[in-house]
Amino acid sequence: MADVKKILDLYGELKSRADNIASHRQEVANVMMPRRAGFAGEDSPDGDRLNDEIFDSTPQQAARGLGSALGTMLRPEGQQWFFIRAEQPEINGTDDAEAWFDEAETRMTRRAFDNPKSRFRQAMGEADIDLVVFGENTVFAGLNEFKNGMMYQTQHLKDVFKIVNANGQVDGVIRKKMMTARQARQFFGSNAEKSQVVKETTQTEKHDNEKFEFIHVVMPRADGKISGFSISLPYSSIWIEVSKKDLIEESGFHEFPFIVARFDTTAGEDHGRGPGMVALPDANMLQAMDESILISAQKAVEPPILAPDDGSFNAANTFPGGISYFDAELAKEMGRMPIQALDSNARIDIGLEMQQDRREQVRNAFFKNVLALPVDGPQMTATEVIARNQEFLRELGGVFGRLESDYIAPMVERTFNVMLRNGAFPPIPEVLQGQNIRFEYESPIKKTRQQVEAASARQWKDDLILMAEIKPEVLDLINADEYARFQADANAVPLKIMNNDEQTEAIRKQRAEAEQQAQQLQEGLALAEGGEKATKAISNLAGSAQTGAA
Repeated sequence: MADVKKILDLYGELKSRADNIASHRQEVANVMMPRRAGFAGEDSPDGDRLNDEIFDSTPQQAARGLGSALGTMLRPEGQQWFFIRAEQPEINGTDDAEAWFDEAETRMTRRAFDNPKSRFRQAMGEADIDLVVFGENTVFAGLNEFKNGMMYQTQHLKDVFKIVNANGQVDGVIRKKMMTARQARQFFGSNAEKSQVVKETTQTEKHDNEKFEFIHVVMPRADGKISGFSISLPYSSIWIEVSKKDLIEESGFHEFPFIVARFDTTAGEDHGRGPGMVALPDANMLQAMDESILISAQKAVEPPILAPDDGSFNAANTFPGGISYFDAELAKEMGRMPIQALDSNARIDIGLEMQQDRREQVRNAFFKNVLALPVDGPQMTATEVIARNQEFLRELGGVFGRLESDYIAPMVERTFNVMLRNGAFPPIPEVLQGQNIRFEYESPIKKTRQQVEAASARQWKDDLILMAEIKPEVLDLINADEYARFQADANAVPLKIMNNDEQTEAIRKQRAEAEQQAQQLQEGLALAEGGEKATKAISNLAGSAQTGAA
């Protein structure tokens, strides 16, 4: 049985620790993602504008651009972006293993990642934006309420409190969920009556729309010897109603069901940080500059009126078609109109230049300068292409490496394990039984790295061919088979159209046998032709002898 008091004490401690990062995230959300605010104070009413203080949408556009690019690069649309492989390379070439891997990949894609009911794309889109703006996200991956398919849900970071182990890895989560009594009965079923606040509203609807605080605790189970299958799993799953400290439900998970990705981390810090936090000073300055420029522009278009207090009969009417009356005698004495526009001599052009510079700084914080970097072009040499690709890798290679291991890999592995336990895959072939598998992922970073290596290999091969005109033996350095497979892998050639080692060996063996048979046939024909010529020669000799005798 879970120790409710101990868990609630931990919950309070984690909430207290999160106050600083919550206020920081609120500042970031104010200018980059207003609809995801609520980190500090009460949530805004649903449907509220939340952008009244925003004068420039550049930070929001830059964040959205990087979030979309991140999703496209980690999970390329319209193509296979993950692959299942056996840890032993020799198994991957067998027909049974390849067929099972292909079918498993297809079912994961169709039934989980491409299935609208699983909400994978919606959840990952929300998670990608959270990652680039706040530097962190949290996604739940598990079965839906009917236990017949996958379900993905992105959690609001203000409601998630991480539990970090000694190695700095997130292995536990406490998430807050506000529910009415009616929602609790729908969510927990008969277990909802274990909550006193829910039980009090069972017979009446007086407080049925009042929301109560529940927490969901998922963490490694210290003692896995509790009776019952679901509560003896490696990860505990505990639901508690906070106000009355009631334990509502206790079960478990085979794996940690939450994917917690962090864009960047600092040694000794549990929270992630992202480009949005880097761009925050420039984003705030941009809003202030835009407000000043707008005020200055308004003054230039509709300048304030300058008039002596006794020079006009009424206040100046500045609306279109308005008539203002002034003292003609005073105008004659002053030699000018007593009512005139006040010129502030504002340098709006300088403000616009400074504004553009701040916008570029915000865009660059979200890697716009790197993502827009051309990596190929008709006027670029092979050396220039390699240099551009290498620059792209230097800027983003490390980022995508971390996200692949902390974001994509846990998502795919969790989905695979859940579907495997629920019989979503065909029977495992004998060659794979008892074998470990691994996952490989396709991304532009990996592809760019391979293309850099392939371009270098191609240039090396071309240099050797030129050298072979002087020294032909230099071509012996090229392993043609490995070169061909390396180029195919770098250019993402489908495995289905390329023969594996066994097929290649069989084709070469068949060709060698055919060549040997052709050679033997040719030798037989040569022998037969030689025998025919010898027979004709003997016949000619015999004929000559008979003629001589006659």
